[in-house]
Amino acid sequence: MVDHPFPGFVVKAREVGVPIRRGRRPYAITFAPSLDITHEEIDLAMSLLDQLLTKAKKADRW
Repeated sequence: MVDHPFPGFVVKAREVGVPIRRGRRPYAITFAPSLDITHEEIDLAMSLLDQLLTKAKKADRW
């Protein structure tokens, strides 16, 4: 298995409550919410993910 290029991103996402994990492919992440997730929780997760991606891009972590 190839090392994941952004393991720190996955850790940061989990810290703020976004349920993701490393994907099987190098540049993939997998969402892993509970089966009873609500629309509001999905909206919140997407908002938090957007914020994290924006910060990572500004920090040139790609």
